Amino acid sequence: MQIGEKIRKIRKFRGISQREFEEMAGLGKNRLAQYESGYRIPRLELLDKMAKLLDVSLLSLKEVNGEDPYEIMEIFFWLEEASPEVIVLFQMSSMRGETAEHFPEEVLYRDDEKWTIREPIGMWFNHPLIDGFLKEWIYHKQELERGEITQDEYFEWKIGWPFTRDLCGTITPDKKWRK
Repeated sequence: MQIGEKIRKIRKFRGISQREFEEMAGLGKNRLAQYESGYRIPRLELLDKMAKLLDVSLLSLKEVNGEDPYEIMEIFFWLEEASPEVIVLFQMSSMRGETAEHFPEEVLYRDDEKWTIREPIGMWFNHPLIDGFLKEWIYHKQELERGEITQDEYFEWKIGWPFTRDLCGTITPDKKWRK
């Protein structure tokens, strides 16, 4: 998702009109429309100011290239916003008592209505930080599916992340995101 699309989605989520946001950010008339349409790209300093005004992490607005684990998570979060059906998260379990010389060539899944006609492809990250992020993500996504948090709270968690990280509810996050 492009920077302008992210700004527009979060601004609307916050219930702020374009004109109100232009005034808050000290922008000229129609400048925000230029940013949101992708005609112009805000400088990093302005983007940081916009993030603060929208009460989100700068990382949730800026262009990311996936060079560090935090950026990888932002890429995943915005991919899910653009196409919610694209990412399916599920917890894997180990086979207790079994030993293996190498990783299995396939992982079995339950073939039910949640899955597409095609067999899905799994991916595992050999990175403790990314693994921790993904565990927290699936934890909150499951809370959403069980109705324990709202769609708005879930989105608030993502756009505030990493300041909203709570290690699957075990610590108090730096930024409150639950109502």
